[in-house]
Amino acid sequence: MDLFVPWDALYENNEEERSTREVTTNDGALIKATFHNKANTYEQIIVSETRYTKFIQEKIVAEEDEQITLCWYYRYEMELILEKCGFKNIRCEMRSLNHNDYMTFIAEC
Repeated sequence: MDLFVPWDALYENNEEERSTREVTTNDGALIKATFHNKANTYEQIIVSETRYTKFIQEKIVAEEDEQITLCWYYRYEMELILEKCGFKNIRCEMRSLNHNDYMTFIAEC
């Protein structure tokens, strides 16, 4: 099992983030994505709300909302959870991928 901690969201003043991205498709439509992320470091949760809007000739032709909730666990929390679920010989290996650190947990039933 691979886990990561979203460190960027945990820095001071990064608890809430709003941003917008725009992409023009091959057929000339404009896709605008508006992001709103809220991190609660005490609850170890991030709620990400995104609205996608598609424009053709400056008129809105489609909209879609998406919400993703991300929870994270730290190393010793996950080891305790695995242990409580009956796993044995639990070990954690650290690895890096695309400049992000991941924890890989290996355990036996």
